[in-house]
Amino acid sequence: MSSEPDRGREASGKAMDSLDRFSALPDDALCPARVSLAVSAAQIPGRSLPRYESALDALAADMPLAVDAPFPEEARVAVGRALFTVAGYRSLPAPTDTNGHPDNSNMIRVMDERAGSPAALAVLGHHVLRTAGWAARILDCAGRLIVRIGPALLIDVAEDCRVLQAPDLRRLVKAQRGPQAELSATFYTPLSNREIVLALFNPVKFRLIADEEYESARGLSTALRRIAPGEYRLLLDHGILCLRTNDGPGARESLTQYVRRAPPGADRDEALFLLGTIGEAVDS
Repeated sequence: MSSEPDRGREASGKAMDSLDRFSALPDDALCPARVSLAVSAAQIPGRSLPRYESALDALAADMPLAVDAPFPEEARVAVGRALFTVAGYRSLPAPTDTNGHPDNSNMIRVMDERAGSPAALAVLGHHVLRTAGWAARILDCAGRLIVRIGPALLIDVAEDCRVLQAPDLRRLVKAQRGPQAELSATFYTPLSNREIVLALFNPVKFRLIADEEYESARGLSTALRRIAPGEYRLLLDHGILCLRTNDGPGARESLTQYVRRAPPGADRDEALFLLGTIGEAVDS
């Protein structure tokens, strides 16, 4: 009979296997919510991924199909009802907030507690809408994930699916980036499916680093690299985390790959400096 730690390692291994399968898929074939569940499960040994995938599907069970309710406003009301009235979800601070916690964006914890960060709720709302056939996209508005339904209706899922107009977006940008920040066209560009997952979990990684939880941050970094192997910027963070966790060879591999793929600039210069330090430390 297998022990509890053995079952935990097996479940975590299955989650990483799922991430490997996702990594081979083209971006438009990915479901951000399912990928986010697998990333989260890899961080929590012992959780059954299929159970949470079934719960994810159940969120959209009462959602009207787009063909039956063709107006974006109907979809906005319906997704709010599905998440907050039927499922009972509530909003928690983002991991980057002073009173936030990394678990607020871990989709396993979010589904267990029926509560999550604005980014996690945006991913859930996006999933419910797409499952019902809606053309839903996620935008990154200065670090706040918002959902676009159809061609133009923007909503903040975490605020009970409130409709956002241009003045709301300007206030949001200034709140996130400072009083001098202004709206730009880039904030209206939809994220790819992989970018959605990275936008959900990169703030978690940075919070873990700030809290000096380097092993946990490295585990999350490993999972993110599995699902976005083409994102070279992940290599620098991973190399630094390998250094923080005393893995010189791992740091050298990640930083070397980063230097080969990154454009000239301060980050690349930092990676070259660190490689020189690693060479002395590892070879001595």
